[in-house]
Amino acid sequence: MDVVEKVFAWPGNEWVKGEKGKEMGRTMLANGLEGLSAVSMAVLTRVFGMSVEEVEESLGDVRRDMADGEFDCF
Repeated sequence: MDVVEKVFAWPGNEWVKGEKGKEMGRTMLANGLEGLSAVSMAVLTRVFGMSVEEVEESLGDVRRDMADGEFDCF
């Protein structure tokens, strides 16, 4: 069987042109924002010793950066 690799951009927010791309970006952003606390909390509290409050405060900046149309984080 021949294997073909196709590389394409998958937007992490609405930076891309076109409604289909923007919808993909909105979906990826929503998924990323939804899981951010769950993914970050264990590592930042157990490994780096941060408090839950410190993590949530830091994640506010991360959420803002993820939604920023100037930066594609995925």
